Amino acid sequence: MDKLKIGLVFIGGFPEGEVHNSRIRNIGLGFIHKQWECDFISLYPTSFSKKRNNSKQKIWNNQKVVHIGGWNRYPKFYIIRFIQLIYCHLAFILFVFKNTRNYNVLYFYTPQLISSLPGMLLSKLLGVKIIIDYTDLHSANSNKLLHKIEENLMVKYSDCMFVISSFLYNHFQSRHNNIHHIPMMINFSDFRQTTESIPFNIGYIGSFGEKDGIVNILDAFAIALKNEPRLTLTLIGRDPQYMKTKELINLRGLNDYVCLKGGISHARISKELKVCDTFIMNRKKSIYSDSGYPAKLGDYLACNRPILMSDEVFFSSDFEHKREVFKYKNDDPSDLAKAILYRYDNLDEMTEISVRGHKYAKIHFNSEKISSRLVEVANQLVNNK
Repeated sequence: MDKLKIGLVFIGGFPEGEVHNSRIRNIGLGFIHKQWECDFISLYPTSFSKKRNNSKQKIWNNQKVVHIGGWNRYPKFYIIRFIQLIYCHLAFILFVFKNTRNYNVLYFYTPQLISSLPGMLLSKLLGVKIIIDYTDLHSANSNKLLHKIEENLMVKYSDCMFVISSFLYNHFQSRHNNIHHIPMMINFSDFRQTTESIPFNIGYIGSFGEKDGIVNILDAFAIALKNEPRLTLTLIGRDPQYMKTKELINLRGLNDYVCLKGGISHARISKELKVCDTFIMNRKKSIYSDSGYPAKLGDYLACNRPILMSDEVFFSSDFEHKREVFKYKNDDPSDLAKAILYRYDNLDEMTEISVRGHKYAKIHFNSEKISSRLVEVANQLVNNK
């Protein structure tokens, strides 16, 4: 019997790339372990690849990696980027015409008009089973009307819908008859190595976006530093406004206490994070923030370190204060500063909290268990012709 085959469609590089690549890797591994053939299909590169010189990877875990149009680098000039987007979209439409019938299922990560939504609609027209994976309510952010149109099309023409949060599940449940809450996935094997943490070294990893509230983190750190001068702060991630962040650090007199690591490869995440003895899980309150589920939280939980988490954001309701995490008032730098000082004044208690958080993550976010359930859903799709 021939293997079943799925194509995972997304934007950005692979296996390195944007934050969603961790989810796509884990989903892909789930299908591979269940003996599916799995193609990883990158529609076009994102700015993540601007400063990367790695060659185009064609095979990962013995599965094909497809770079649509053969273009895997982000160009230096805007006009070339514009040409690249048009070219890759046309190449993807051609790819769909030529290859769609080779797949039992096509999976689309957050399909949008500027990315894979046109190809998704064409694939549906050609009769392939469609799974979409939606991880943020984009219609709650900018370009609301456009994103609402995209969401309506996704709901109407997909055979199955995965959502990362219970917020999104509640939002779309009445509109889709085959929707599944597929939470964030942690591949604990990526975090097996033992790395000693540096005392008083607080860590943050992320996108440095508006919803992450970097200014609040810096303000809180500056307040706490006045009472505990041994503190250091390590900021990890690709910062699109690097010079602005440097200026914010300089204005607060934190140059000697804050380390900006910049973007790192997936392979380095565990080592860089485990050097920290505490993590900050900060989010500014908004509907957009509530709708998603931060990938960085999975990395934090896997490292088994105390997590300081902003309260009153939707995902924080999954965790109990002083049980799996230590919570502080949302958008309140002074309360975050108090949480930082509490962490180092109560070392044994915070260690116990981190252990419980790690155990909680193994129960609820284990990628092997979740991806196995996901493959079962795909099998049902294929069998229900």
